[in-house]
Amino acid sequence: MPSVRELFCALFLSATIMCGVVNATERPIPNQAQWAEAKQIVKLPNGIDMAYIDVGNSNGKPPLLVHGYTDTSRDWSNVAPFFKDRRIIAIDLRGHGGTTAPECCYTMMEFSNDVSLFI
Repeated sequence: MPSVRELFCALFLSATIMCGVVNATERPIPNQAQWAEAKQIVKLPNGIDMAYIDVGNSNGKPPLLVHGYTDTSRDWSNVAPFFKDRRIIAIDLRGHGGTTAPECCYTMMEFSNDVSLFI
């Protein structure tokens, strides 16, 4: 049986491969001050409203950027300009940033499930 870490890494790699190009546009990469205003929200099937950033070159290969345990997608705001030739997708995990904070369950398995549903 794979470990939670292996599952999470597999989801990260799957996101990089599976996220498709919607349309060929160049979306400016926000700086730290603009990051929160640039977030969008999607409702996941499990009821979580997940905040995310989708910027950069929509023709580029899209990595899915996932922040650390006590951070938000804004953690990537200083790195994002170096990926300007790619489409950048960065999420806020449950209970972080602009994403819903449910009463229960902040395990790696729940975070991984949310990422899977987002993809």
